[in-house]
Amino acid sequence: MSTAVQSLTTAARNAWAISPLGPGIEQYDGLPATVLSDAPHRRLTRYDRSTPATAPRPVLLVPPLAVAARCFDLRPGQSLAAHLLASGRATYLVDYGAITFADRAMGFETWIDDILPTAIHAVLTDHAEAGEPADGVDLVGWSLGGTMSLLTAAAHPDLPIASLTAFGTPIDYTKIPAVQPLIAADRLLGSRAMTVPTAALGGVPRHLVRASLPRDGAQARDSPRPST
Repeated sequence: MSTAVQSLTTAARNAWAISPLGPGIEQYDGLPATVLSDAPHRRLTRYDRSTPATAPRPVLLVPPLAVAARCFDLRPGQSLAAHLLASGRATYLVDYGAITFADRAMGFETWIDDILPTAIHAVLTDHAEAGEPADGVDLVGWSLGGTMSLLTAAAHPDLPIASLTAFGTPIDYTKIPAVQPLIAADRLLGSRAMTVPTAALGGVPRHLVRASLPRDGAQARDSPRPST
């Protein structure tokens, strides 16, 4: 079967699956993992390994705010977490859980000054207790998770961050077409006029977050929380 025909066949099968008559998206329970702490908005888990880690430093996965933390472990063959485990790394994940109106006072500083530094220290402590002390943590952040990781590293240069990898991370928002109307409105109306409605809503409503993301079934399914 040619590559083109195989791609069309796969696309047709996927389209049928997410249609109202199809069976839906394949369910996946995720890789086995151990919950190390479960405080609000900072659940820390360690992906289970069958053999000791061989890499010198642990990895902490930092998800964005607008998608579920399972974005790093979508399914077999599409799992960054599984790839890291296979490469011999001790792999951890911080999960913020659902962000609701009650959390409207949370801002970037909550992640930069509290959630991420706490997770980094906890990862090092757990790694050392397993008999594998390390001099730092390798941070891996996707999208806004990369932004928050970069800001955390910049704000706290004393944190034991050995390396930082950010992918799909917005750096210059003036280059993002979808944001241009907001930038123009901010210049025209002023920042206060733009931020007051958002503050009153407790953040950007989840429906607007979903509307700004690529329109595919998995993305819509995995966007259960608003961005702050």
